[in-house]
Parts: sequence; structure tokens; C-alpha cells
Amino acid sequence: MKVYQEKIPFTLYPYLLIIFLGITFYFAYLFIQQSQLQQLSSNVPPSWFNLMMSVFFAFFSLIIFQFKQLETFISTDGILVQFGFFKRFIPASMIENIYLDTVNPFWSYGGWGIRLGKVNHKKRIVFNLPSKPCVVLSIKNTNKEFVFSTNYPDKTIDAIKSII
Repeated sequence: MKVYQEKIPFTLYPYLLIIFLGITFYFAYLFIQQSQLQQLSSNVPPSWFNLMMSVFFAFFSLIIFQFKQLETFISTDGILVQFGFFKRFIPASMIENIYLDTVNPFWSYGGWGIRLGKVNHKKRIVFNLPSKPCVVLSIKNTNKEFVFSTNYPDKTIDAIKSII
């Protein structure tokens, strides 16, 4: 049974997608121009380079497209957090403790997104977004914690406490 659900859009997503698609189309344009044997300038890289860069940036555009929002679904069974095609399910019976994260994500995890970190000798898997508060779940009988961003940390913590 659903207890709480939240979807947080990644605010930088449209800008990153436009930049990466622009670079993709630029390299595709250069490849097409070279394929038609039009001389662009004297310092032109080989056509295979432009093709490979176009494919490379198209791939990263697809990856960026996957991370447009962070979804949190709390049910009586546990917590499901999904960021792109990455999912993490924590059964309610495995949650030992829950609290608000107070560390700086840039210094502790190296930034935002899906990260691995270590805080107070505990390994952390982190799904976070810039300028969003994070909630930490301690996993029973392990040295691991799961961290995820939320817009409403008090509501999220209350919802999780109601299932454990």
C-alpha cells in the first residue's frame, strides 16, 4: 500500500541535454560535410573522428535523458528510489535508522547524481540532486547507508518511520 510518493525534476537537465545534443549535431554536420568532400579548413580531423564523436555525444545525450527526475515511492513493503534506469529498493524490515544528511555532497561524495561515498566509516550509496536536502537510511546488520534527495525531508522521514 502506498504511503508516500515524490518526483523531483533535475533542474539542470534541459540545459545539459541541449548542450550535448548541440555538440552531437555539430560533429554529425562535420562528418556529413566531409563525406560530401567539401573542404572545411586546412586543419580538419579525419571524418572517422567526427563520426565517433557524434556517436559518443549521442550516447551521453541518451544517458542525460535518463536522469531527468528522481522518484521516491514509499509503501508498506519498503522504499523504492529510482534515478534514470537505476533503482534501489530497501525493504522496511532492513531499515535500522533514518535521519537528515548534514554533510556537504560536493566534499563527501564528489558532487551530485549517483555516487558512492564513505562517511563516519560507513559506505554510502547516494542518489542526490543539487540544492536538495537528503535523507539517510541506515541498513540493519551492515556497515552501509543509502542516501537520497527529497523536497520534503520531514514528510519523507515521517512516512518512513510509519512503516518501520
